[in-house]
Amino acid sequence: MVMSFFRRKATAQVPENVTESWSPQDNAVVLTVPFNGADREAVTAADRLTTTIVQTVNAVQAGEVGDSIPAGTTDAQVKIVVDCGTTSITPLGQQAVDILRERLGKSMPLEVLSAPAPEVDEAAVSLPEIPRTGPDGKKLGLWDSLKAAAEHQAQAQAAASGTTLAPRADLVAPHFTWDTENSALRADIVILGEAGADAQTRTDVAYLVEQTLASLGTPDVQALVPDGTANHEIWLTVAVNDDAAGTLTRRKLDEGEKQFENTRVDFVVMIEPREEIEKMLAVD
Repeated sequence: MVMSFFRRKATAQVPENVTESWSPQDNAVVLTVPFNGADREAVTAADRLTTTIVQTVNAVQAGEVGDSIPAGTTDAQVKIVVDCGTTSITPLGQQAVDILRERLGKSMPLEVLSAPAPEVDEAAVSLPEIPRTGPDGKKLGLWDSLKAAAEHQAQAQAAASGTTLAPRADLVAPHFTWDTENSALRADIVILGEAGADAQTRTDVAYLVEQTLASLGTPDVQALVPDGTANHEIWLTVAVNDDAAGTLTRRKLDEGEKQFENTRVDFVVMIEPREEIEKMLAVD
């Protein structure tokens, strides 16, 4: 399926809220990602933290950091610090960090500066551990780990609201393709939601966006980019039928547009009549 849109040009750069500094002790560029542990939308905040860290890593890989490195410095490293300020990192935020830290390994340290967590009823907030291995005993890749995280986040949100809410079982994340004409990776997420099912549609949107972006780090997607291509763009379209997209879904999509501003991810939202979404899904 191919969609044609007017798309703004984007560059790979560190997100606006991420700051760069130089640490002579570590001989490293420090990229500081702010995180507010007091954010009442815990699931949304954890999603936003994951997105910001992934964008920051992409910017590092594209060579868009290093202005703080003193002249004559050699063998400089890069590390990312999640700074919670006077708040404590949330359990969901910590899970997001743990997954990404595991994937980054020693190549790019990921640290957390967090105030001591307030005393709470641990039984009330107990979160099951996200599996790191599959049924066959093999270590889960980034895609499967983040899938488990997304499912768990949806379950945690449902538990907090007293409702049963999880991504639909029939959801399938789209595959990226290489757009030769525009030198961009592109993927189109098309969701046909049930009329009036705003909360479910929001969950499905968040899940598919996260899974699609997570696949950028997989060998299959990286292999799509021709050798020698630098600073390519990423085009991601999300199309939803209007009768399923209420306040929650539209707010989530608005957040996505803001999160990807000034990055190389061109995030396009389409809220269309049900019949238009059905036509998109009918296209092979």
